[in-house]
Amino acid sequence: MSNQDLNEIDRKLKGMPKPALNSQRKQEIYHSLEEFSLGRSKNNRTAHITKEVFVKLAGASALALVFVLSVIFTNNDNDESISINLPDSQQGEENTRKPNPTFIVNGQTLYGVKGKLGIRKVNGEQHEPEFIGGPQGRHYEVYFWGKKDELNGKRYKMTGTHAETGGKVKLYETEISASGNSVIKADAHSAAKFSLDKPGLWKIDVTVDDKEFASFQVDARKPLTIPNEYDHAKEMLHSINKYGINIQGIHNSNYMAFFHTKPNFSMILKTDTGFISLIHLENKTGKTYKIIRKDGAEDRYLYQIIQNGKKKQLLDSNANIFFNINDEYISMTRDKKLHEKVKAIFQLE
Repeated sequence: MSNQDLNEIDRKLKGMPKPALNSQRKQEIYHSLEEFSLGRSKNNRTAHITKEVFVKLAGASALALVFVLSVIFTNNDNDESISINLPDSQQGEENTRKPNPTFIVNGQTLYGVKGKLGIRKVNGEQHEPEFIGGPQGRHYEVYFWGKKDELNGKRYKMTGTHAETGGKVKLYETEISASGNSVIKADAHSAAKFSLDKPGLWKIDVTVDDKEFASFQVDARKPLTIPNEYDHAKEMLHSINKYGINIQGIHNSNYMAFFHTKPNFSMILKTDTGFISLIHLENKTGKTYKIIRKDGAEDRYLYQIIQNGKKKQLLDSNANIFFNINDEYISMTRDKKLHEKVKAIFQLE
């Protein structure tokens, strides 16, 4: 890097908002740019990109941001602080890879787009997923909201696209009729029978007279297979799997001694978002339990288990634990979001 180049950088630095970078910091920037320039020249000569050049390139790119983005400097003789607001590029993508929220009409939970289109399953087992990822077809009621003359008598088509593979499936096609005596108050309604051939996130597109009408996303799941030794908890396990927590495995846990249960009444649930310890209280004694957090040593978490007002066990953990208790079950998990989902399910039971 020539003296002319260094002088040009010095001129630009002097024109930046005050207080300017101090001399030591300027020299560090000069040195970094010079190293990058030398690395780039060597790269041109040898046509070989090394890991070291990649590191320097990343450093130079960061310096470029300092020169071209709006920056804020704190007024401190000993410390320069740069604050740059960058967009969260992953936020939008993350939001598009989630099922649409459900909504309730006349006491019924519907999937779709509120005020536009909703569907609900009307056959199958009570605790199975609303949308099964597999060959099993199910019957659905389909409800429409809009101008009746643009819906009644028209033909609708429903197609599905698997988010991971991009595979498309024609799900159903038929005519739309007046709402009639349906339990759901809608402007029009119809029916459907379809299956989503594999688990995962699916985008459902609905057209009316070949015009786009509504699009939404649903999560297709495999029906939960419960080993015989855990059949005593099948109602709760089905509920957990149905309401947004995908159970991938069930195993015995070592918490039976803490809550005086049988071995297979103390379970570890492996889910798609973490682990849940589920304790089935055979005699429905949940109201007799209370769990209190106590002070522990550094990096340790202590929980006093109390039953009928008496201290029973002290649970020592290396991580924070969230508990839910109802009449028949106690849940334990380290993940707060997973805890909140279980809490909502406990309240339903």
